[in-house]
Amino acid sequence: MAREQEDATLIKFGLDVLTLAVLAILTTAPVGALGIGLAGPRLLARQIKEEADSEAGPSGPTEPVQEKGSRSPESRL
Repeated sequence: MAREQEDATLIKFGLDVLTLAVLAILTTAPVGALGIGLAGPRLLARQIKEEADSEAGPSGPTEPVQEKGSRSPESRL
């Protein structure tokens, strides 16, 4: 739109916004990747544990199986 109006000031503002958007992506993407790398295994371990409990069915253990060092939701309160 700025190029259609041929306004140099609007073109500069548009390029500044584009530059800022690219820099924001370049700085936040590695942080997100690091967060996924660190939190992913922990969150997936919880998901797998919940699936294992539900797959055990009626013949499986009646008590929920917890990993070493993990706390129950009640102990977090």
